[in-house]
Amino acid sequence: MAGTHDLRSFVGPQEDAAIATLWHYLGKVGKLTLGAERLSVYDVRGQSVAVERSGAKAIVPINSRRLLLHFPATSPVKVKEILAGAKFE
Repeated sequence: MAGTHDLRSFVGPQEDAAIATLWHYLGKVGKLTLGAERLSVYDVRGQSVAVERSGAKAIVPINSRRLLLHFPATSPVKVKEILAGAKFE
């Protein structure tokens, strides 16, 4: 995903949305830029994680912690496409 094998994710349905768990298995710190306007991000404790916005893109802070990404009104297939096209820096 995002052009690297170091980021890991699992994607599945949740009612009319999709969720993805995401983490960098080496703990590298960076930012993941996704082509997703509607996105909420949470840590493993359910606390909201701040997401930067740049037009129609979302920029998610990444490190060793596992995150949950919630994509409302989006299919798991579409989320897999979004993650495949993401950019990690």
